[in-house]
Amino acid sequence: MTRWWLTVLPTAAIALALLAGCNRAAEQPETPAVTPAPTEAGLDEDRAREIIAQVIGLEPVDIMVVSRGLDAGVAEVGARVPADERLLPLAGGAGDEELTERLTVRWDLDAERPEDILWEDRLQFSEQEPVTEQEAEATAGELKDRWFPEVPATMAMAPARKLHRPAWVIAWRGETDDGTLTGDEVIVQVSSVTGLPIAYNERVAVQRPSPDEVTVARDQAITAARQALKDAGWRGADTAQLSAVLTLSSAAQPEGGPAWLVRATSGEDRRQVAVDAISGEVIDAGEVGAVVGGA
Repeated sequence: MTRWWLTVLPTAAIALALLAGCNRAAEQPETPAVTPAPTEAGLDEDRAREIIAQVIGLEPVDIMVVSRGLDAGVAEVGARVPADERLLPLAGGAGDEELTERLTVRWDLDAERPEDILWEDRLQFSEQEPVTEQEAEATAGELKDRWFPEVPATMAMAPARKLHRPAWVIAWRGETDDGTLTGDEVIVQVSSVTGLPIAYNERVAVQRPSPDEVTVARDQAITAARQALKDAGWRGADTAQLSAVLTLSSAAQPEGGPAWLVRATSGEDRRQVAVDAISGEVIDAGEVGAVVGGA
């Protein structure tokens, strides 16, 4: 999924719907025993603890699972764990109680690696923001090196961005030899107050077509996007400045195939239109915020 985590996440808040539940026991005595709801089937609490332990390097006994679920081969686990010592005191903390922090993980069970990690208590505010760009890049690079697999693409790092909130965003995008985006990406947010990671997101391209397989040219995609904006009644459609970026495996394309992302700007108003790079069909048109990373 392309998550434009930089908005961040829309902006950095990754909305993960953690599903859980159980079937009601049947009233008739001859009814078979209750089975777990699909969202929890195959993901017991021990396995959920193991996933969190792999992410943060703690013993499972130190992890309290607060939510767990399954979604198309991806485990979604929320947990409370002992807080990192660099974390500023949290509101409500008192006495000698052990401080904990919450994190949420989306874990690919087949690939055995995370898609998303969100440390929910780490976006902290302070008058002092001592963490430098280089320090944030080093922290982000450690996470990328640990989790992101080898891919047949050059992972180019975009310049680090300092958000309006106290966080750095560091992103890598996969490129072919000619600079075409592959759809591989890693996006990491690092606190500029504590230096701790706040969020990690990765996407591995699901298709790897050659750029030569793309049959829709840039100008055709821009023309289709402008028409879609006109049809949608956007007032700036006729005069907007449009630019298009090709991604060979785009999350905007239902099968993860190639798509043009056309960005339209008219004054302060911005829109994004996805155009299938094989059929020329407009996939989606909608508003966009500030973005960093691939399509």
